[in-house]
Formats: sequence, structure tokens, C-alpha cells
Amino acid sequence: MRKLLLSLGLALALSGFADAKTPPEVLKPYKEYRAALKAGDNTRAQKYAYEAWKEAEDRLGDSKIAGDLAYNYATIPIKMFSKSNIKKRVEKAYSRSIELSHFYEDLAADVEIQRHIKLIDFKLSNVKFKKLNYVPDVTKADMYGLKKTIKKHKKLGTTYEAELEALRAQFYHLYGEDDVALMHAERSLELFETRSDTLPSTYPYVAKLFKGKSLDNLGEKIPAALVYQDVMQNLEGNLAADHPFVNHAFSKWMWIRNDIERSGELEEAEAAGLCECWPFNDYKGKALPILRVPPIMPPRAERSGHVIVKFDLSETGLPINITKVSASSEVFVKSALKSVKGWRFSSVEDMLGEDYDPKNRQGIVNTITFRLSDQNGKIIPE
Repeated sequence: MRKLLLSLGLALALSGFADAKTPPEVLKPYKEYRAALKAGDNTRAQKYAYEAWKEAEDRLGDSKIAGDLAYNYATIPIKMFSKSNIKKRVEKAYSRSIELSHFYEDLAADVEIQRHIKLIDFKLSNVKFKKLNYVPDVTKADMYGLKKTIKKHKKLGTTYEAELEALRAQFYHLYGEDDVALMHAERSLELFETRSDTLPSTYPYVAKLFKGKSLDNLGEKIPAALVYQDVMQNLEGNLAADHPFVNHAFSKWMWIRNDIERSGELEEAEAAGLCECWPFNDYKGKALPILRVPPIMPPRAERSGHVIVKFDLSETGLPINITKVSASSEVFVKSALKSVKGWRFSSVEDMLGEDYDPKNRQGIVNTITFRLSDQNGKIIPE
């Protein structure tokens, strides 16, 4: 049922439009929107989705079609640093789709809550510059509004409340209140264990990732590494092996594990459950990454991509002789090379006595991945 509900807005059928005697002024841009979406042209899809929505508002007023078209427009991916007027328009579309969700009758409660969750998720993923920091464009009042909606429809103790708590964990972490974020992450995971339904959700992983981030910021390195290890191993099998959550968890796990080893706490960590599991063995005898500066998504990028780079390491662990081997698009190259310049690896001195081989510091090949996702968390392919 969850998949059905989430797809209702996007998969609005033309036959349904016809039955509702949809004006041709709405149908025409809607068809253009569908064609652009199929072609992967988000810019054109956004243009025609907005046009279809506004035509529906003008000609049909309050209606299921107007709500669905507003939701279609809202869920088209936009760039993280899009102009504020675009973000406000998307927020307005989400709000309008929520307002009109009552046209779904028996499914109205689920549709309203799911769209409300998407609105909060959108606001959390779109940041603004405030007080010398980038912060999410969402407030505590927004969070309370979602809780009120869930309570209104008697959905406390369900997947929806668990997802809300995961969003709260993300919210408080982004605002630097990691102790509060940790509390909400743990509450989310408890709710996922005891919830009264079995709706599929990726939010347990969101809760775990922000639990790990909060523990790390609070100086709890070993517990943080164990949380990331849980996501990285993905024993439940609910995520693809190359899912961004898994990749992110592995990256954080490696950094923290290296930090734990350097501080002489590895034995304690292993006793607590830290594994020397794949892919850690692949790094033995090689220079270990100490710091990896994540690449900045180029503003002109409209799809995911990657750059394969090759470099050597200096005796102190600095990448040198950095060159591009190949790239899915030239738009990513400059950002990738700049990212690698900021990386740091273990020095020759650190590696002595650990099966050190100078050849392991030459011709290192690495893939810099850029993953762009839409508002539903779906990765936009290369």
C-alpha cells in the first residue's frame, strides 16, 4: 500500500484525467511534463509540471487533480542551492497538495501524512545561510505541525511517528544539538521496533546515520563506529550494496576506525564489537586515509556522475601528481581534483613496521562519486 500511495501523485493516469473532463489546457502541459520526466530532463519537467498545476488551479480550483499536480511539481528534484523563490514555490506546492489530500477520501489520512513528511524532508535537505552557517530551512514549528497531523489521524506508534523522530534527529543534529538529536534517533529506532504496522521505510537508516553523527560529535567514537558498522554491513539486506547510506556509513566507519586505532583504543573497540571485516583487510599494508574532503556538487550538475583520479603520495601523506583518468562528465572534474588535493593519508613514518611497501604509495586510483538525489531520496542516474 505504501508504494501505491506514494505513486498516486506521480502516476496520475491520463485516462483518469479524461474521466474527470480535464481541460485541454491542463492536459497539454501535463503530457509535456511526463515526456520530459521520461527523458530525464528535470528542467523541462519542472517547467511543464508547474504550468499544468497552475492551469488546474485556475480552471478546476480545489480538486484532487490540482493537489496531485501540485505534488508532481513539488517532487521534481531541484539543485540544493536553487534560488529562494524556487524553494518557496516548491514549499507552496507541497502545502497545497497537503491541503487537497482530503479528496482521497479513505486514503486521505495516509496521503496527507506522507506528503507532510516529504515537505519536512525537503526543507531539511535545502539549506540557507544564517549566522555564518548553513542551516536547514525548517523550524521546530514545522516539526510540531507534522506531529499534530499524525496525532490528528490517530497514527501515533506507527511508521509515520518513527519517521518523524528520524527527521527530528536530523533537525537537531544540523542545528548542533547532538544530545537532543541522539535522543530522537534512539526514539525513532525504538518506534520502528514496536510500530503497529509494517510499512516499508528507509528512515531506520536515517535514524542510525544521525545517531552515528551525533555520537561522533559528542566524542563517543566507539559507539559511533558500531552504529556506522551496522549500516555498512546492512545485514537486513534492505538496501542495495551501493546505496548512498551504505557508502556514507562505510566512509565514516573507516575514518573513525582509523582515529580509534591511532588513539590506542582499538583493542577496547574490538572487544565492544568493532570488526576487522571487509573491506578493512583490503587496506592492510597500504596508506590509510586520515582525511577525505568530500567533493562539492557542481551547481551545473543535473545528474549523478563520477571522476576516476590517479595520484601518488608524498612521504608526509599528501596527494601529488593528481590526474584525471576518466569522467562521466567534465562538469565534475574540477571539483573532484580540488577535493583530492585536500585529502591526507598516513605518512611513511606511520607505515613503517606494517608490511610497508613504497609501491603502495604510487599510482593510487580512486573514484570520486557525485550522487544527486530527488526529493524522494531516489538517486538520479548518471
